[in-house]
Amino acid sequence: MIQNLIELSIRKRAIVVVGFVFIALLSVFSIKTARVDAIPDIGENQQIVFTEWAGRSPKDIEEQVTYPLSVMMQGIPGVKNIRATSAFGFSIIYVIFKDEVDFYWSRSRVLEKLSTATSELPTGVVPKMGPDATGLGQVFWYTIENDKETLKPKSLAELRSIQDFYVRYLLQGVEGVSEVASIGGFVKEYQIDVDPNKLFAYDVHFSKLIKSIQNSNIDVGAEVVEDGDREFIVRGKGFFKSIEDIENVVVTIKNNSPIRVKDLASVNIGAGFRRGALDKNGIESVGGVVTMRFGENRVLKIADKKNDTTRSYQIENFKGTFGIISSVTNPFCDSCNRIRLTADGKIKNCLFSQTETDLLQAFREKKSIEPLIRNAIFDKKKERGGAVDFENDFIKSMQNRSMVS
Repeated sequence: MIQNLIELSIRKRAIVVVGFVFIALLSVFSIKTARVDAIPDIGENQQIVFTEWAGRSPKDIEEQVTYPLSVMMQGIPGVKNIRATSAFGFSIIYVIFKDEVDFYWSRSRVLEKLSTATSELPTGVVPKMGPDATGLGQVFWYTIENDKETLKPKSLAELRSIQDFYVRYLLQGVEGVSEVASIGGFVKEYQIDVDPNKLFAYDVHFSKLIKSIQNSNIDVGAEVVEDGDREFIVRGKGFFKSIEDIENVVVTIKNNSPIRVKDLASVNIGAGFRRGALDKNGIESVGGVVTMRFGENRVLKIADKKNDTTRSYQIENFKGTFGIISSVTNPFCDSCNRIRLTADGKIKNCLFSQTETDLLQAFREKKSIEPLIRNAIFDKKKERGGAVDFENDFIKSMQNRSMVS
């Protein structure tokens, strides 16, 4: 068999050469398009259902939201397990499917169940599905910071507004991005601080105050008015434009005198309640997390995001307009830095923290650290002028750390 194969290869040399070239080209194409990741995604095939019910205790969330939704999700085909968490003000349900179930097919089945879940939940409670991504889909972190030379630095609330209404939308338009989540800063909101003593003095119920504000913040339409061969659209404009609009809302009338919101409460612009913050080098910052869609190539999507000239131009203009600097093109956490591979398929540059751990272990065991030093300063030569000085400083610092430890 082997002899016949060798004889056939010698006689049909042209076929062998063509086959070799075809396999070589196919190998190059496979290497360029292979999905490479520093950490393999071995998570469960799951879908997340998030439900928010503000101000409610975990017990109420469990009884009126989590339990009914969990029971409803049990009838979905291919479900392996259902896990749920009830906390203050929200509920999270993890619907875990079998591995052979298609990811997007499972999402469609969950959405089908959620479309009929409104009748089983309290009024105003609407469950939502999580992004079509996995737990390891966070491929890009960035921060939005004030320019060091700016004379009027913006507050964390202003930076958060720019992130929510400008930068986030630019990054969401990149192909393969599932979600861009904002982190840090303060969410700006209109706050109405009600004085209970004034409510009692004017004999106004709190629910009536809330209903009056809700009914006033709306635009209404009133058909059209004909005038000859023309039609005029009649529209009532009622959306709030400023704090004064809220203050002048009439709640009720007492003794032929209107009682407005400003007579019962004070209206201000403040920061919303938050339960976390983003810290960068000991300074509170505003930033975002770009999540990759399920099944996409992490390396290609980050490269596409960086090479998108249109959005890069828009972000540059946005930086000049608002006088801030955005580190979208220079993030503090980029998955591409963890996926640089050598020709033999081994990781060439690991995380710097791991390099420090290897160096400490080498100092303790009195082994040669020259290869580790070279790998550690591979990406630092462009940042610091003298690579030798940096190497000496780095060795001294690692020696001190090893002595202390």
